Amino acid sequence: MTPGERRTRWRAILDQHDAAIRQFNDTGDAIRSAARGVDDALVGIRRTILAIEESLATQKAANAAVLAANAAALALFNDEEA
Repeated sequence: MTPGERRTRWRAILDQHDAAIRQFNDTGDAIRSAARGVDDALVGIRRTILAIEESLATQKAANAAVLAANAAALALFNDEEA
């Protein structure tokens, strides 16, 4: 192998190496982007869960108010029957 051929082969190998490193870095960027997407999704899920919890607490309070109103109405109804 002549020195020129050797230099050409070295350059081809190093060019491939550089391309592989760039691709590896691009993959890392994609993974970081995907991780940020997952983080954002988890924040959205947490917000949704908190909203559901608030809705359930409101529903529980409303049910308690309805039960109290029914109890008061039944007490009046039973009073009228007596």
